[in-house]
Order: sequence, then C-alpha cells, then structure tokens
Amino acid sequence: MRIVVCEDETVYQTAIAEAIERWQSASGHTDVELSVFSSSEDVLEAIEHEAEIDLLFVDIQIPGEMSGIDLARRIREACLDMTIVFCTNYNEYVFVGYTVNALRYLKKLVSQEDINYCCSYVYNRLILRNDHALTLFSGGKRYVLRYIEIRYIEARGRSLNFSTTLSDEPIRINARLADIESSLPKSLFVLCHRSYIVNIAHVRTLTRTECLLSNGESVPISRTYVTDINQAFDRYHQGGGLRNGLDGV
Repeated sequence: MRIVVCEDETVYQTAIAEAIERWQSASGHTDVELSVFSSSEDVLEAIEHEAEIDLLFVDIQIPGEMSGIDLARRIREACLDMTIVFCTNYNEYVFVGYTVNALRYLKKLVSQEDINYCCSYVYNRLILRNDHALTLFSGGKRYVLRYIEIRYIEARGRSLNFSTTLSDEPIRINARLADIESSLPKSLFVLCHRSYIVNIAHVRTLTRTECLLSNGESVPISRTYVTDINQAFDRYHQGGGLRNGLDGV
C-alpha cells in the first residue's frame, strides 16, 4: 500500500507520519510505502507523472498552495480510485468531504485510533480487491479473475458477460446472475439492475439512472436498487458514512 502525507506544518507532518509508522509496526505489514510532502502542488505533479497512491492524508489549507479540497477535486476529475483523508484545524469544511468521497475528516492533532482505522480500512480493502479472485470456465478455458479485474457482469438470456480490464471482449459463461451473486463479496459487487452486477471499485459517479465507470462506460441503475447502490458506494469510499472526527470539539 502506498500512503502519502501532505502537510506543510512540520509538527503535524511528523505526528501523522509517526502514527502511520506505529500502525505499520503494530500490524506487521511490510508492504507499505510512506511518502511525505509539504506541497499539494508537488503531490499533484507526482500524480500527473503516474505516481500511484492508495491513501492520501492531506491538510485542507496550505498557505500559498492549492488547497487540499482543490487537490481532491482534481484527483476525482481524473477518476482516480484514491482514498482521501482530510486533516485540518478548521471545522467549517467537514461536509465538503462528501463532495469528493473523502473517507474521513480528522481534527488535528490526529489520534492514533483514527490513523489505525484509516490505514487498516484501506489496506484490507486493497487485499480484497487485488488478491482475491473468481474462477470461471468458458469455452473449454479456465479463467482466474482478480476482483479488481471485473468491472461488471451482465445477464443476457441464459448467459453472463463479464466485462474485465483484461480485454475489450467480454468473457461469456452459461449461468444466471443468481448463480454467481452469492459467491461474490457484497462489499464490492452490487446488484444495480436485474440484469447487472457492478464492481463498486470501478464506479466513479452515480446518477439516478446509471453508474459511470472508470473506463467511461455506464451501467444502468433501476429504481429498485437505487438505495442499495448508493449505500454500497458510501461504504466503499467513506467506510459506511463520513465520520467527522471532531468529538470533543
């Protein structure tokens, strides 16, 4: 997992980084990379040069720099599936986090408990989507698809078409949605229409009638499943809902 801290004040920068390192040491995860930036514009430049970031802790206000909110908006405009956590001394921005699907809005000094939650949540989610797989048999061939490689599943008659990141052509198997639905984790795969199951990890925007995916495709949403797909989207991006982290303020 690749974690970035963007904070201009050294005392907070150090506190967040050390809390992340304590979480890593306690969890025993050796596959974690931590980078620290003082400039939001340097973070954006790194992203534009295709740096991969899984979890970003960012200050909302950085004097003389692009704000953390604006950086988050640029990230979402680029359709990047990056988890964003805001760290700030200012209370008035708490609800802005919803507009960019922030996981948390944390009040400085950030607690070890909050750092542990954010890091563990993202780490476990990455393990689920990147390391777990589904096995399919089609046309005498055996396919092993990691969950992240599946965009959506479409039912057509007595067949299922799997749209994947591996090919422009879908993988077709003889089955029904009901046959496959129970074998997929509900935290990632959601029934959004009687003929479609979508991988929430590939959904970037929701409207009342469709899911817009990371590759520009859209999948329909029927009224029956509007609540389910919205709740799944919130759980994936916000851990079940945006907790403001301002207890006691």
